[in-house]
Amino acid sequence: ILTEGHKKWLLLFHGETNFTQLYGLNCFLATKEYGTMFTNTLQQLSAVPGAEPDSELLAEVVVLMEECATPYLMLTAFRYGQPSGSTLLQNELQGVFAGEITVDEALANIQAGLETWYEPFQK
Repeated sequence: ILTEGHKKWLLLFHGETNFTQLYGLNCFLATKEYGTMFTNTLQQLSAVPGAEPDSELLAEVVVLMEECATPYLMLTAFRYGQPSGSTLLQNELQGVFAGEITVDEALANIQAGLETWYEPFQK
């Protein structure tokens, strides 16, 4: 459901005529039906709660995400320096998946990369 601030923004930038249509579209984009369509069409996870993927692999990933934490912090708190947490994570995961390095080595490399600019991690 849109907040009053969102409603004002929609009215300001899209006018009264389009408000009802845009409001309806936004409400639809937040439904389980849309989340499931998104997931099954693009073969990606949806941010909409309750989206049910047809793919067994995606369904397994959903279960794992519900059971285990995800590295969201890497994508928020550690994106302001170079190398960013996202860049480090992506590069190191490629090495793990390719069998070139172990998970422990990847974690050490990420830590070392962040230590170059994130003061609380500097020794």
